Formats: sequence, structure tokens, C-alpha cells
Amino acid sequence: MTEAVRFQDDIADFTGRTGVPFDILLVLHQNAFQAPANAETASDTAAALDAGMAHPVLADEAQVLWGNNELLLYGNWLIPVQCVLAPDSTIVGCVDRSSSIEESLALVEAHAAAAR
Repeated sequence: MTEAVRFQDDIADFTGRTGVPFDILLVLHQNAFQAPANAETASDTAAALDAGMAHPVLADEAQVLWGNNELLLYGNWLIPVQCVLAPDSTIVGCVDRSSSIEESLALVEAHAAAAR
């Protein structure tokens, strides 16, 4: 979750550089026991984050977002990914956690340019 707090600076830097407004939304796909995340998981995660973090934390209880993403399966484990959602909630693209935030920001920028 430390990267979620760090995103505050990434958002400000990116928006200042490109003029493209965006925000971060955390969607959890599983809890610490690898069971599907639920409202309690989201609430506990939100409480554990730095108080200055203003991004919503949601749980994908039905596994809708994660069930459609081939980047998630690693053996029997689901791995965290960064996905970019368009304003209409369609998935623009996803990158795995080992990727830098810059890859996700490039997806945001390319989508915004195509929409102009």
C-alpha cells in the first residue's frame, strides 16, 4: 500500500506536466488470505492507509475486473496490477506490479490524446 500513498505526488507531477486530470482508485481483488475481497477488506485497507490519502478503496467481490485480466494469474496466486480506467469505466489497459507508474501514466496520456 505504500505505492498508493506515493501516487499523490505522481498525480500532481503528471497533471502539471501534461494537463491531463486523473485520479487513483484502489480496487482490491483479494484479502490477506487469498479470499475474494469484500467491504470489510476495503474498509480495513482504507483505515491502514495514511490519513492524507484521499483515494477511494473498493472491493471487487464479484471478481469482475480481475476475472478479465490475464496479468493476474501467477500459479494459484493473483498478483496486483495497475489498470487504467477511462471515464466511462472501460479498461484502457493494465500493467503488472513490477512495472513503474510511468507505464500506467503513459496509458492515461495516450487515451486522453486519442479522445481529443
